[in-house]
Amino acid sequence: MDAYALRYWDLWLILLLLATVVPWRGYQRVKKLLALDVISSADRMTIYGSTILFQWLLAGVAFWRARAHDISLKQLGLAMPSPIPLAGLLAIAAALSLVLLAVQARSMRTLARLPVEKQGRMGVFLRKLMPPAAAGAAERTLFAGVALTAGICEEFLFRGFAITALTMLLLLAPIPAGLLPWGGTSFQALAWTSALLASAIFGASHAYQGVAGALSTFVVGLVFSLVYLTTGSLFPTVAAHAVVDFVGGIWTHRVLARGG
Repeated sequence: MDAYALRYWDLWLILLLLATVVPWRGYQRVKKLLALDVISSADRMTIYGSTILFQWLLAGVAFWRARAHDISLKQLGLAMPSPIPLAGLLAIAAALSLVLLAVQARSMRTLARLPVEKQGRMGVFLRKLMPPAAAGAAERTLFAGVALTAGICEEFLFRGFAITALTMLLLLAPIPAGLLPWGGTSFQALAWTSALLASAIFGASHAYQGVAGALSTFVVGLVFSLVYLTTGSLFPTVAAHAVVDFVGGIWTHRVLARGG
């Protein structure tokens, strides 16, 4: 056990950071910003820029340590060509994007119909941190960078890296089979166990959106994990994640202003 822990300490540390420091950091930063009466374009652009830098740094470190342990690009969902032809991946990405956008639109309209004082933390978060309709080109461009960064880095961190690293660590760990769900130590069972854990961490990382936001993100994480494990590629989830984040962020103020 000691040799196991020492050999893979870096992977465990990154997973621990994803499960604790990332949610805490996000929650505290957003809490501080939401406490302000007014958030300026400069304030939003600052948080957009710092988010981009932080996510790329964390993803870079995770990629470095994964490769140091001989985890292949294929195992991380980054290999090209993937087991599924590009046309198939594009179709999956498009279908996933459309479904998630439809669900997001319905949820946004439901929220918008509520009185402002009953929209909770999510309403305050969306109104203050999403780019308003009058946002300039620089703010919109930087927000597009946030959406693209989230699509690439979060999918790599919470799907490609987390699921693969957790599966490997659980497979090698001296854990009695009876303590693991879904059939013990088979690779498939451990992969789904890892997907569940990674989705929970993904949901926790969005705790700054409130309980409803964290729970919905957990469910989305499960869907993305299903797509990733089924296709063996991060491409569909990266594309869908980026599209949904960008479109959702841009139309937020318009929907809230119309009241649904």
